[in-house]
Amino acid sequence: MRLRRVDLAGFGCLTDFSVEFGPGLNVLFGENEAGKSTLQQAVCSLLYGFYDNDRARPDETARHDRFRPWPDGRPAALFRGALEYELEDGRAFEVRRDFSTADVPTWTQAAPIVGESSIHTLDDLRQRRLSEVAFLLAKLTIEKYFRQDGEDRPERPKEHRFDAEVKWWVFPQVLAITKRWLAECLACKDETFPQLLLLVELAHDAADRIYRSIVASVEGAASLKPILRPFDVVGSTRWVDFDTAKPVFETAPDKCHVSHVVADTGSWEQKLAQTLESMPEVARYVKNQGLNFTIPYTLNGEERQYFPDFIAVMDGPVPVNLVIEVSGENRKDKAAKVATARTQWVPAVNNHGGFGRWAFVEVTDPWDAKRTITAAVQALVVT
Repeated sequence: MRLRRVDLAGFGCLTDFSVEFGPGLNVLFGENEAGKSTLQQAVCSLLYGFYDNDRARPDETARHDRFRPWPDGRPAALFRGALEYELEDGRAFEVRRDFSTADVPTWTQAAPIVGESSIHTLDDLRQRRLSEVAFLLAKLTIEKYFRQDGEDRPERPKEHRFDAEVKWWVFPQVLAITKRWLAECLACKDETFPQLLLLVELAHDAADRIYRSIVASVEGAASLKPILRPFDVVGSTRWVDFDTAKPVFETAPDKCHVSHVVADTGSWEQKLAQTLESMPEVARYVKNQGLNFTIPYTLNGEERQYFPDFIAVMDGPVPVNLVIEVSGENRKDKAAKVATARTQWVPAVNNHGGFGRWAFVEVTDPWDAKRTITAAVQALVVT
């Protein structure tokens, strides 16, 4: 493979930057901080992205943030670029990536050895009617989740079909909800458009989110129930015992049964632990390290386990067990975890009635955690 060209709208110190590469060895030289290493990182990121898998490591998130366009450069909305490369057989390709939002490529170009380039801009999808998008998403939602046999079907085959167990009579209501979800909840960034939801993986993502929205807004009799493990149903901090090489924060014995909070970052978990210890309404808390407290969720049709960051027992007018998540980079898997915990796991456990009252709160700024947690607890009093 041979690089032919790199174009960067904004990447670190490089703004409106373009460079072409000729055959053979190409040497780039310049003063310190001119952007040589930044260009090298841009090439790797355009080809492979910043993340190795769907769970961002702190070092990956830090690297992603480090190469956002500098304040004196273009705004973060233009954190993107493109490169052209050529294979040994002469075929040429162009890759474009938006590092701020892109989940799906919206533009690709493949140049054959002989003949004109073929450009695919997804215009065929763009021409589909929005009513068709709403219809197909509503159909997929009820095929997966509104079934007489009570068996959800979270798997993601290329085709879902009505069968005898589908509650087809709820389609008008689900269609109306889907249209409202598309109008009020869907945000299209950069060059994306609603018709992209007709692609299989994105359609399943949308159907899952529509269902979670329905579950979160339903009033009346409780319906969600937890499926308990056949063993170790109730965990305890009594059995937590492990070694670690990660940074730690020593806890107050009257607030935490575990001697240290293990941190995945340099300050976020430590600051939140310090805040929890300073709040008189916190009876006790623990960092979910070695506790094996997990919440099952589904992402891209795969069943996974989510490990929340903290659990705190809150005293007050409404005693509650508070699951606390410290959120950094806004990622797709994070959104799925938070939505599942908030709209499915918490209601199911509360409907069981045998484990006290539970709630979930997401803390995006540990230095403002006290206000966030207090507001979440006060909302429980109101409800």
